[in-house]
Amino acid sequence: MMRPSIVTACPAETRELGRALGQVVPPGTLIALVGGLGAGKTCFAKGLAEGLGVPPDVPVTSPTFTLVNVYPGRVPFVHADLYRVAGENDLESLGLFDAAGEDAVIAVEWADAQPALLFEAGLTVRFEVLSESRRALFFLGLWTRAPRSAKAPSIFRFPERRGHTMSLIVQKYGGTSVGDLVRIQKVARRVADTYDKGHDLVVVLSAMSGVTDHLLQMAEVITDTPDRRELDVLVATGEQQTVALLAIALKNLGYKAQSLLGFQAEIKTDSSWSNARIVTINPDRMKALLAQKTIVIVAGFQGVDPKGNVTTLGRGGSDTSAVAVAAAVGADVCEIYTDVKGVYTADPNVVPKARMLKTVTHDVMLEMADHGAKVLQIRSVEFAKKFNVPVHVRSSFCEEEGTMIVSENQDMERTVVAGVTSSKKEARVTITKVPDQPGVASKLFAAVAEIGVSVDMIIQNTRSGNLTDITFTVPRADYKRTLEVVKKVASAIGAESVAGDENIATVSITGVGMRTNRGVAAKMFETLAENGVNIMMISTSEIRITCAIEEKFADQATRALHTAFGLDE
Repeated sequence: MMRPSIVTACPAETRELGRALGQVVPPGTLIALVGGLGAGKTCFAKGLAEGLGVPPDVPVTSPTFTLVNVYPGRVPFVHADLYRVAGENDLESLGLFDAAGEDAVIAVEWADAQPALLFEAGLTVRFEVLSESRRALFFLGLWTRAPRSAKAPSIFRFPERRGHTMSLIVQKYGGTSVGDLVRIQKVARRVADTYDKGHDLVVVLSAMSGVTDHLLQMAEVITDTPDRRELDVLVATGEQQTVALLAIALKNLGYKAQSLLGFQAEIKTDSSWSNARIVTINPDRMKALLAQKTIVIVAGFQGVDPKGNVTTLGRGGSDTSAVAVAAAVGADVCEIYTDVKGVYTADPNVVPKARMLKTVTHDVMLEMADHGAKVLQIRSVEFAKKFNVPVHVRSSFCEEEGTMIVSENQDMERTVVAGVTSSKKEARVTITKVPDQPGVASKLFAAVAEIGVSVDMIIQNTRSGNLTDITFTVPRADYKRTLEVVKKVASAIGAESVAGDENIATVSITGVGMRTNRGVAAKMFETLAENGVNIMMISTSEIRITCAIEEKFADQATRALHTAFGLDE
C-alpha cells in the first residue's frame, strides 16, 4: 500500500494544506481532486482559494450544482465539480479553461469521473477517510510529496488551537437565525468556517422562531392552567430539535460535532418552573469533547434541577445559557448571533436615526436590558459582568463586526447618555390606606416574591392618620397573578383597596457619564413635558433614570429623548 503524503487530523488542517499549496502552485495548473463524499475535497479547495489570493469577503462554495465557479485572485481560480456530469468529456468540451483563461489554476472535484482529465492533470490529490475527522492525502504528479516552499508556511505547522491567535469561542444563535432548515445549514457553514480558522467551539442554540409559542399554545388548548413542571418538559423540546439538526448538518459537512441537552451539559438550576436560575455548570463533559476537537452544541434555555427535573430559564434564556457556558469553560469570547447588527442607541424600529454602538460596558448593558432593550436577556449580562466574559453581539446574516460588551476601563469614553430604552410590558398595582407600621411592606413584597414575580419601581405616599399608599410596577405578564396575591395580603393587613393599570410603559436613559454630569434629570423631565408626556413614577440608579408613563406615549417619548440627548445619527 502506498504511504500517504500527509495525514490531517481535522478539517482545519486539510484547509491549511490547501492554502499552502495555493501559495506555490504554478499558474495554469490543473489539479484533480479524487475521493468520496465527505472526504475533504471542498475543504481543501477553500484553502487553495485562500492561497491563490481569493479575497476573504468572496465566499467559496461547492460547485456541485453550478458545475464551475470562477473566483478572482492573485491567480484566477476555477473550482469545478464533475459529480453530475454524464459521459466522457475532455478539457475542451467542458470549457474549464474558457472560464478564466489559460493562467487560471483549476481544481476539479470528482475528476476520476472523467478519466481523460487524470492524464492531463499537473497534480492529483487523492483523499481517503481514516476516521470521522482524520484524512489521508496522496499527492501524485508535479510533487511526489506534499509541497514545501520558503515562501509558504510549512504545511505541517497547523494552528495551535489554544495558542496565540486561536481562541475558545462560544457562539449563540437565536430563533430567527435557526428559523428553518436552510438557515440551520447556513449556521453550520458559519460554525465550520470558525472551526477551520483553528478555534475551539461551543455552540448554544435557541428553538426555531415561533416553535416555543406554538408549544405553549398547544398546552393552553388543553387547559388554561397547564402544570408548570410539564410545561417546562414540553417547551424544552424546541431546542432539542435545533441542536440535533445542527449536529447532523455539521457531520454531513465532514466535521466532528455532538449535541448536548441541558442536563447532559450539566447545567444545574433551581426549581423555579419557567423561570429557573442557573446555580452551577459542570464543564467537564464539554471540555472533554473540546479536547477531542469536537464542536460541542448545547441546547440553550434549559437545565436540570436538584431532583433531576427539566427546567427552563424564561424568555431569552438561551442568552443566559451561552454566557454561563462561556464562563464555565473559560471561553475567550461569547458571540451572540441575532437578527440585528448589534446594540443600538434605541430600538431602530422606533427611532429610525438610532445608531449602532461599537462598545458598551457591562453596567450600561445591564441597565438597558433591564429596562426594555431586547437584544440581550438581563441575566446573561449579569453573568457576563460577574465572570468578566466579553460578549460580542452581532448579526447572523452578515459578516460585519457588531457591539462588544466589556468591563469598564479608564480609556473608555464616558458618554452622558449611551442609549434610550422603553418597555411596553409593564403594569402598575396600587394599595391604598395601608397601615403605616413596621413589617407591613415586608409582608406585601414577600408574598409577591413567593410567586416568583420581580418588582421594579416602588413609591410610598404618606397619608394622615398613620396610613400610606403603596404603588409598584411588575411585568405585565405577571399582573393578574400579582393582583390576586396582593388582594389577599391587603385584606389581611387591613388596607382599604387594591387597584391596577395595565396600560403602563417605562422610558429610560442610561450612560456612565451621568455619574459626573449635572442637569441630566432636569433635561429628561423637561423634554417629556414639552411633548405632553405625564410622569407617573420615577426610579433612578447611578447611571440610569426611568419614568413610568402612559403606554400610548412610549414611542414618542423615546424619539424625543433620543434627539434631546444628541444621539440621532
